[in-house]
Amino acid sequence: MDRGLDPARTPVGDVMTTELVVADADEDYQSAVHKMDQANIRHLLVVSEGRILSMISIRDLMRVHMDDQGEEIRYLREYLYQVPPDITRTRT
Repeated sequence: MDRGLDPARTPVGDVMTTELVVADADEDYQSAVHKMDQANIRHLLVVSEGRILSMISIRDLMRVHMDDQGEEIRYLREYLYQVPPDITRTRT
C-alpha cells in the first residue's frame, strides 16, 4: 500500500476514494472518456437519478470508439471507391 499501511489490517474505508467521479446514463461516451482522463481513472460509475446502475471501464469505452471509427472508415472507403455510373450509356 502506498502510505506504508499494513494491507492485512487496513480497512477499505481508510484507503477508498471518497470523491467519486460518475457519468450519467444519458451521457455520450466521449464525455465519459474525458471525465476518466481528467480524473486519471480507468473505471467510472454510471448513475441515473442518483442511483448507481453500473460501472464502465476505459476498455468498454474504447471498444465503442473503435466500432464508431470502423463504421466511419467503411463509409469513407465506399465513398472513395464507388464506381460512378457510366453516363455514356444513358445517352440516346
